[in-house]
Amino acid sequence: MRRRPRASPSGAADRLLRAAAPATLRIAQVAPLFVSVPPARYGGTERVIFELTEELVRRGHDLTLFADATSQTSGRLRAVAPRPLWQVEPHDRLAYQVAQVEEVVSSADDFDLIHWHIDYLHWFVTRGIATPSVTTLHGRLDGQAVRRLFACHPEQAIVSISDAQRRPLAGIPVNWVATIRHGLDLAQTYSLGEGEGGYLAFVGRSSPEKGIATAIRVAVRAGLPRWYRGSHTHSSSGWVRWGRVRRRSCWRGRSRC
Repeated sequence: MRRRPRASPSGAADRLLRAAAPATLRIAQVAPLFVSVPPARYGGTERVIFELTEELVRRGHDLTLFADATSQTSGRLRAVAPRPLWQVEPHDRLAYQVAQVEEVVSSADDFDLIHWHIDYLHWFVTRGIATPSVTTLHGRLDGQAVRRLFACHPEQAIVSISDAQRRPLAGIPVNWVATIRHGLDLAQTYSLGEGEGGYLAFVGRSSPEKGIATAIRVAVRAGLPRWYRGSHTHSSSGWVRWGRVRRRSCWRGRSRC
């Protein structure tokens, strides 16, 4: 589905970027298939990808988004799955992911740049294509398995989303090309208060790696009421709920304070 690009104010930085860049680049943006772009509810990575693709279109670039069929873009959509993979049978998910990589690789000559957002799955094939590729990794990079993988692929051009994201890979010759923090136009999305609500809020996916247990501990020790909003993307309903966390609350038995 094509979407009309949003207008955006143009300042001095915008004009400098326009002057430095080629007039038009043919860019492929490869999004994860588990959530649509932009997301209807949960989907931080997909929201960032949407904002990035819309801005590239606004700047005049020829943009192709590889995503699921329910996604939207002001550029060109190449649908490689009929719907988000959270809504697909588990045994079919990997096949769609591999098919997406094959789709991008088979059309690589049509692009000047391929920007991957799908973790590491494509690293096994990008060595065989001439089109420059860059990978933005949107999650955590700690763990021995991740370090081993990076050590085996020092040629991959990597964009970090923060300088702190790089720290677990210290001592490994990673080809960092830039740190580019996630850019979201929050002024058009959220209205922030003055911080006088008297409670701490946690908003995010309800999973241990998001740090909800730490958030509960902080709130308990600060003596503040705490509320959370969590989404569970591993089901077709994608439920979202508000709940108040009481002093003896726990998250999978790990947040007692």
